[in-house]
Amino acid sequence: GPHGEPERRLIPVLVGVGQVLYQQNQPDEAIAHYERALALAEPLDGPHHERTLGILHDLGRARSRAGDHEGALD
Repeated sequence: GPHGEPERRLIPVLVGVGQVLYQQNQPDEAIAHYERALALAEPLDGPHHERTLGILHDLGRARSRAGDHEGALD
């Protein structure tokens, strides 16, 4: 419905900023953006949706770069 629209539009923005931060070697800031994107995407799309899985993949890479290898596997 219309209530979910602003959040839906925010998801790719958060992911995009997260990817830039990851590329700039700022994994902790990237993680914060990915986690916010995930919190919006998962309720809208479901846990097995392509977009949710893509965010989880990016989050795992960023956690790994930040040295959180258990969090990355999770």
